[in-house]
Amino acid sequence: MSHVRYKNICIRGICDTNVLAGATAGAQVLSRLIELLGSPTQLTVVYLDFSAVDVATSSFLRECVVGFRNYCRRSRPEAYPVPANLNSEVSEELGDLMRSMNDAFVCCDLTNGGIATDPIVLGRLDEKQLVALNAIAERGEATAKELRNTEDVGTTAWNNRLVSLADKGLLIERKIGRTNKYSLVLEGLNYGP
Repeated sequence: MSHVRYKNICIRGICDTNVLAGATAGAQVLSRLIELLGSPTQLTVVYLDFSAVDVATSSFLRECVVGFRNYCRRSRPEAYPVPANLNSEVSEELGDLMRSMNDAFVCCDLTNGGIATDPIVLGRLDEKQLVALNAIAERGEATAKELRNTEDVGTTAWNNRLVSLADKGLLIERKIGRTNKYSLVLEGLNYGP
């Protein structure tokens, strides 16, 4: 996606420990993430790199990772946070948190060169959101109007589905004239358990 930039923020570089626990610590890291983000002027995928983090609790992840995504969606809509390099324990914790919140998050691994691999959606999507996610994955990018003929659903329903996925940070939303065009935040994205 040539219209998207990528930024990597090392979570372990912000924290002085490999065990990230508690809402207070999460809120402190959130403040630092907001500072480090700055004011992107174009669409940017922001990798939150969890390399060398052994444990992250639900309360930390809720305040830091979910809080940062919610901040970006409200105040910096051109930024799309993606947790990266989660070990199995942190991935499981984030997946459980997302399912308990009836929410979802895109995660991936990063190569040493900063290339995203194995992108996956952790958490829960309803059936209609999954249909919309798969439709965008199949087409690469689309508008609600372009998708309305793929199912017996009107443009407004498609728009609602696409907006909800963009609010979760799963889809990138680009304004083209008066129309919003949607694409996957990371190509090759799979829906996880």
